[in-house]
Amino acid sequence: PEPSWFPDFSFATARALLFAWTMKESLRNDLKNLPFLLMNIFSSVSIVITNKYVLKEFPYGTTLTLLHFIVTFLGLLVCMSCKLFEFKPIPKDLIIKHVLPLCFSYCGFVVLNNLSIQFNSIGFYQTMKIAITPTVCVIQFIIYGVRFPPKISVSLVVVCVGVGIATINDFQTNMLGSIVGIASVLITAQYQIWAGAKQKELGTSAMQLLIYQVPISAFLLLFMIPCFDNIGLSFGLGPMKTKTALWDITLTTPLLLKIALCCFLAFFVNLSIFLVIGKTSAVTYNVASHTKTVSVLALGVILFGDPISNKTILGVTITLSGIFLYTYFKLKDQAQPKEELPRDIEPRQGEQKS
Repeated sequence: PEPSWFPDFSFATARALLFAWTMKESLRNDLKNLPFLLMNIFSSVSIVITNKYVLKEFPYGTTLTLLHFIVTFLGLLVCMSCKLFEFKPIPKDLIIKHVLPLCFSYCGFVVLNNLSIQFNSIGFYQTMKIAITPTVCVIQFIIYGVRFPPKISVSLVVVCVGVGIATINDFQTNMLGSIVGIASVLITAQYQIWAGAKQKELGTSAMQLLIYQVPISAFLLLFMIPCFDNIGLSFGLGPMKTKTALWDITLTTPLLLKIALCCFLAFFVNLSIFLVIGKTSAVTYNVASHTKTVSVLALGVILFGDPISNKTILGVTITLSGIFLYTYFKLKDQAQPKEELPRDIEPRQGEQKS
């Protein structure tokens, strides 16, 4: 027989080449999303540290959240004027159908989160925060039909267990606290899912949707301030209100600078939430949130001298291991050729995009 001048490309060789090519494309796509993840982690950790300073002198959390949204809206206007994005008109019926539920879910998240802090111990409150991750998975499965591979589920369990070991020290609750805590988990999970889903349903970018959601949410927050912050009215939620009325506080130059810095960071936090969830998924955002929790613990030890125990170190180690496993499995799944994907995993919105 005549010698062949071409290598013998078998089916296995072709599949291996396809796998290598898809892995390269997957890594390239993830590198595109990496700046958004880093923006979210850096800005969120920074704002937590900044809030610790601000709330000591300005203990009005709901008012501070309102200021965050005002600055975020102004920042979006600046970005639009700089041609970073174009304003996309959305019909009124679609605003009512899609944007309003997103705004109400955000305000519900703020209210229920504050109530959960009031009526529950720190341990139970932190447990409820951890429960958001599996709740997002359950809601996505029931409503959106998104299925998660067992190895992804295992890595998420490892992350949640690690955060629980690192952060939960006491666990006390009551009937009212349990109801508020569970409601907070459900509304927060739904808000995170909608933050990505509404971008797809409306065909908007993160900025194009935020410029609608932010002013409406800020308006709704106005009605919540009297319930949680002392503005000199006789009604409110007792323990959540401070002795000094908002109008009587002395705003010094250092305090104003701290508030300004906090609001500046909030712009990047609010923007990066929509960017991360829109480009990846709500579950990936939750994994990034657990990364922020570990970072806050570490910075608390470094900056504030917070005590650290062997239990915390163990929890942080387990959390980082789970994050590594989640990242590894996601990259591997994304690099897998479509024809080899399990049939029960549909390439729909949610986890299949991240």
